[in-house]
Amino acid sequence: MGMLGSVAAGKSDKTVKEESLPPPIVETVEAFKKYVTEQKEVREEISRIPSQAIAKVQEETAALRQLLSTVENGIQRNAVAVERLKRETSERRKDELSSGKITGVLGKPQSGTVGSVTTAVTLGPTPFSSTKSDAALAMATALARVGQPTLTGTDSFSSSANQTFQLQKPPPGNKRGKK
Repeated sequence: MGMLGSVAAGKSDKTVKEESLPPPIVETVEAFKKYVTEQKEVREEISRIPSQAIAKVQEETAALRQLLSTVENGIQRNAVAVERLKRETSERRKDELSSGKITGVLGKPQSGTVGSVTTAVTLGPTPFSSTKSDAALAMATALARVGQPTLTGTDSFSSSANQTFQLQKPPPGNKRGKK
């Protein structure tokens, strides 16, 4: 009977302790238990992932950041080049209008003849310097048809005197846009 009484007394002590806790504390403890089990599951999933995959993702992220930086620098260079070209075009237009070489809105020469037009092959910034720009050539041809002078002068961003603004092709391996 002594053994049976102590077991019964132990159960009643436990019931009294559980009943004496306020409900907000019980809810907090249950939420914490749930959080701990979720964190253990996350840790198990992470431990199953091979470290090589994580290293590969880190390398790819670093490479993408570098490409993004290159593209950002190219965009800034192009923005500066566009502003410079606008300024130079405006200055040349003013000079030609003041010298009487151009009359009318379209900017055709007074004599009515269009001279020979030379189009320079434009190249991109360092990573894409060997890539020819079809868009730039098309623009130069269109300007020639309208009678506008093509801008070939010294470029503050390159060493070549015939190098002008160029649209860039994406780097090899860029899967964006392909389906």
